[in-house]
Amino acid sequence: MALLQVEVLSVERVALSEEATLVRVPTLLGEISILPNHEPLVSILATGTIEVRTKDGAVRLACGGGFIEVAHNKVAILSDHIAPIAPTATA
Repeated sequence: MALLQVEVLSVERVALSEEATLVRVPTLLGEISILPNHEPLVSILATGTIEVRTKDGAVRLACGGGFIEVAHNKVAILSDHIAPIAPTATA
């Protein structure tokens, strides 16, 4: 099964570098999901939540806008502000 190589970068650091099965991001035109073998894409990100699904579960990050580039099963996300979102407990 093909996987995506995902890198989420902020000005200060590499926030995430993982293999993933799905990446979901907010864009100016709405939310998009990226799966393996997605067509090449460059888009502007809106403020919102990035979701990266890995073999170990989902990682959620707050994003302050930025850019996404997708090509050849590689996803690069660049943003001025990236912060982890703590998982919520369910009762």
